[in-house]
Amino acid sequence: MNSETTLAAYQRACRRYLELQAVEDVHERIRQSREYQIECEAIFARLRADADSSDPAVWFALGDAYSRGWGTKEERGQARRWFRQAADAGHTRSMVRLGNLLNRPAPDGEPTEAVALFRRAAELGDASGMVFLGFAYREGTGVACDNEKAADWFIKAVEAGDSHSMIHAGRMYSRHLNCPEEAMRWFLRAAEAGQTESHLELAFLYEDRKSPLYDAEQAVRWYRRVAEANGGSRDRARLALAHFCRNGEGTAHDPAEARAWLIKVIESAPPQSAFYREAKSLLPKWEAEML
Repeated sequence: MNSETTLAAYQRACRRYLELQAVEDVHERIRQSREYQIECEAIFARLRADADSSDPAVWFALGDAYSRGWGTKEERGQARRWFRQAADAGHTRSMVRLGNLLNRPAPDGEPTEAVALFRRAAELGDASGMVFLGFAYREGTGVACDNEKAADWFIKAVEAGDSHSMIHAGRMYSRHLNCPEEAMRWFLRAAEAGQTESHLELAFLYEDRKSPLYDAEQAVRWYRRVAEANGGSRDRARLALAHFCRNGEGTAHDPAEARAWLIKVIESAPPQSAFYREAKSLLPKWEAEML
C-alpha cells in the first residue's frame, strides 16, 4: 500500500518536472510528459480533498497549482485565495507568492499590499521576501524608490542565505549608488561563492576608464572567463576581447587573435543580434588591415 502523503507526492512531482526538462529525446519527453500530466491531475485532486486540513503547506500547494495550471486549469483568483489563506497562517513562501501576484499596476494589482507581504515575510526571516522587498525599493513599486534601502535588503538576503543577492547588492552599488569599490567587493564575494554572473560585472567595472578601478588586464581576465563559458553573455565577452586584442589593451597586440574572436562571435551569436552584426561588419575591415 502506498503510504506517501499528498504533500510528499506533490513535492516529488515538482522535482520530476525538472527532471523531465533534462530528457534529451523529444519523443520520450513527450511520452513522459503525458504520463506526468495524468499524475499531476491525480495529485491535484488529492490536494483539493485535503484542503479542509489545517496545514498551510497544503494551501500553498493549491495556490501554486492554480497559479501554474499544474494538474488543473490556471486560475489566478483561486491562486490568490489559497496563497492568502496560507499567508494568514504565517506561511512565508505564500506571502511572497501572493505578493508577486499582487505586484502589478492597478486595477489588476495591489503593489502596496504586495510590499506589505514582502516585508512581513522578510521580517520573519524569509530571504525571498527580502529580495523582493529590495526590488520594490529599487523600482519604486508599492513604496517610494530608495536605493540605499534596496541595497540594505539585498545584503540582508545574503545574510539569510541567498548568495545570488550578492549580485543584486553589487549592481545597486555599481549602477544606482555610484560606489564602484563597494560593488567590486560584492562581485568578488559572488565570484568566490560560484556566482558566475558576477564575472561579466567585474569585467565591466575594470573596463570603465572613468572608474578608479580601471584595469585593462583584469578586464581581459574576467572577459576571458565569460567568453570560455556557455552563458548568455559569451558573445558580448568575445566581442570585447576582439577589441582588446586588436588594440593591445590589457593583453598583447594580436590581430590574429582579435580576428579569431570575431569569427567565434559570428559562429555562435544569433544573426539578428547586435554582437553578430558588429562582428560581421568588422571582420572584413580587420582582415584587410592584416594584408
